[in-house]
Amino acid sequence: MYGPLVALHRYLGLTIALFLVVAGLTGSIIAFHKELDAWANPDLFYVLERLDLPTTELVRRVEATDPRIHVAFVEISVEPGRSAAIFVEPKAEVTGLEYNQVFVDPSSGQILGRREHGGCCLERRAAIPFLYNLHRRLSMPGHWGDWLMGGVAILWFFDCFVALALASPRHVFSARRWRTALHVRWRSSGYRITFDLHRAAGLWTWLVLGVLAFTSIYLNLGDEIVRPITGAVSTLSPTPYDQARAPADPSLGQRSFDEIVQLSAKTSELVDRGFAATGIYYDREAKIYLVDFENKSPFMFGFAWAAFDASTGRLLGTQLPGVGSGGDVFLQLQFPLHSGRIGGLAGRIFISVMGVAIAILSITGILIWSKKRRARIKRGLRASR
Repeated sequence: MYGPLVALHRYLGLTIALFLVVAGLTGSIIAFHKELDAWANPDLFYVLERLDLPTTELVRRVEATDPRIHVAFVEISVEPGRSAAIFVEPKAEVTGLEYNQVFVDPSSGQILGRREHGGCCLERRAAIPFLYNLHRRLSMPGHWGDWLMGGVAILWFFDCFVALALASPRHVFSARRWRTALHVRWRSSGYRITFDLHRAAGLWTWLVLGVLAFTSIYLNLGDEIVRPITGAVSTLSPTPYDQARAPADPSLGQRSFDEIVQLSAKTSELVDRGFAATGIYYDREAKIYLVDFENKSPFMFGFAWAAFDASTGRLLGTQLPGVGSGGDVFLQLQFPLHSGRIGGLAGRIFISVMGVAIAILSITGILIWSKKRRARIKRGLRASR
C-alpha cells in the first residue's frame, strides 16, 4: 500500500504545487490587503475630516461624473479621515468600461481616483487588488478561475490525508519515531534537510492545511458543492434571493440608498448586538439591497448582513454570526477560518506565516521529486551499460 500512496502523493502534489506556491505567497500578503492597499495609495484612501454627505447624494454625484455607470456598492459610516470606496458597473448598453472602483471624498463627492479592482498588474494602484484576485481565481475571467482553483483545492484536501498517511510513523505509538518525524536534522545533507523540512512542516501544520484546503473549496465552489452537501445533513436558512419577489417587477420603483440606511438602522437583530451598517450593495437584476454590518470586535465569526426588497423596503432576511442551524454556522465560519480573522490580529499574522509555509512545502516537494527523478535516471543509465 505504501508504494501506491507514494505515487499518488507525487502526482497530486506535482499537479497542484505551482498553484499552491502562488496561492500561498499571495495569501501571505493579502491577509493584510486593506492595510497594505491604504499604505500604498494614501491619495485614494485618506481625506480631511468633515461632515459626510447623505449616501444617496454621494451616489448621485458619482453617477453624474460618468453617464455610462451605475453605482453597485457604496461604503457608509466610514471612519473620519477616510474616503468612501464605491464599486460601479456599466449600464446595460455599455461595453469596455475601464474601471469598476471609485474613491470619493464623502464630504464633497470629489473623485479621488478610479481603478479596475483586480485588474493587472503590479502598478502601485493595482498591485494589492491584483494580488487578491490572483489568489482568489488566478485573475481569470468569469468563473473559470473559481472552477480551476476549486478543483485544485479538492485535490489538495484529498492529498492532505495521503500525505498524513505517508508522513506518520508506521509504529504510530512510538514516541521516538514521532520525534524523528517531527524533527529537522539541520546538520545533515541538503537533500535530508529538504526531506525532513517537507515531512516535519507538513505534520506540524497538517490540521491547518486541511482547514485551509477545505475552506478553499467552499470559497470557490461553495454553491456548487459545499452548500448542497451541508444542506443535505442540516437545514440551511433561505438566502435573500429565495425570499425575494421572483421575477422582479421592473415597473416598481426603487428605494433610495438613504432609505435603506434608515431601514438598516432599525434592524434590531443586528443593531441591538452592536453591529452597524458599513456598506450597501444594490443588485439591479434581482432588485435587492444587501447591507453589510460590522462590529468593533477584532474577531470575526462570519459575515453579518441584512437584505431588503429594493422596491418595497421589505426586510428579506438577516444573518448574524453564530446564529442559525449547525449548517448555517458551519458555512459562516469558512471565510473567518480561511482568512485568520477568527483569531483577530494574531490569526491574520498566523495565516500570513502559513502562506509562506504552504509555498515552502510545495517547493520542497518539487525538489524531492526532482532529486529522486535524477537518481532514477542515473540508475537507468548505469543499468543500460
